[in-house]
Parts: sequence; C-alpha cells; structure tokens
Amino acid sequence: MAIQLVEGLIDELIAHLTSDMPAILDAIDTQYGDGVTLLDPTYSKADPELPEGSEVFDTTIFVIAAESDLGMWRQTTVLAEHDVVLWLVTSDIAPEDLRKRAYRYALAIFRTLVAGHFDSSITWNMIGTPNVDFGVILTEGDVASVDMRFLARFTKQEEA
Repeated sequence: MAIQLVEGLIDELIAHLTSDMPAILDAIDTQYGDGVTLLDPTYSKADPELPEGSEVFDTTIFVIAAESDLGMWRQTTVLAEHDVVLWLVTSDIAPEDLRKRAYRYALAIFRTLVAGHFDSSITWNMIGTPNVDFGVILTEGDVASVDMRFLARFTKQEEA
C-alpha cells in the first residue's frame, strides 16, 4: 500500500462518519426526545464557504487537516501524526435549538470516532484529548447559523 498521509486519513474519516454516524445521530435524537432533530450531514474536504447567493448552510462537516508531524521516517515508512478539524456548520430558523444541535453533533462525532477506534474500523489511532470549540450563533434576517470545531490527533505507521 502506498503512503497517503493526511489525505488517506481524511478519506477514511469521511467514509467512516458517512456510514456509522447516522445510527448514532438517531440514538441521540431518541435519547433526548425533545424534538431537536439531528440531520445526516454532508461532508466536504474543502474549506467552509457559503454557497453562492445563499445565506444558509446545509448541515455540513468540513474535514480539514490542521497540522501534520512526520516522524521516524525512512525510505519506505513513516510514523505520521495529523491534527484534523471536523468543522460543523449548520443553519436553522430556530436559533434556540442551534446550541443544542451543536452540542449533540459534537457528541455524535465523538461517539462515532471512539467506536471506530475500538472496533478497528478506523485504521488510524485517535490519540490525546480531542478539543471541541463551539462558535457563537450568528443571525441574519430570519436565519441563524452556528459552527462547532472538533479537533483530534490521529497517528499511524504507514508503509510503501
């Protein structure tokens, strides 16, 4: 297998979140049962940018590399560590529900990544302590938006 570094990690995370997070979102909706529904997000490898002519984001998680450390490298192997930001942006006409939604998406991401770590469906190891940053709610007209950034470090010995 070829060394892919951060691009391979991002592809793997998006594939895992796409396949496993919908069931976790449903479980969280059931757990709280207060009518605040978590929609299945779309995923993007690009930096966040509003669609042209729009004031609203669909629920999107941008999966972006923040930093990479490449240690113990040799001609055909490298021990890679990558900081990855899973940056959720969502909009709603009910700003009072957005804060809850941001908290619950962070919980869903955490549960999905932990499950993938322990059942080995994610081949990269999440290490250290993930950090979550909750943005402020911004309102324009009758639409409110919020963002949440989930930062985690992953490591893997890759070989060519």
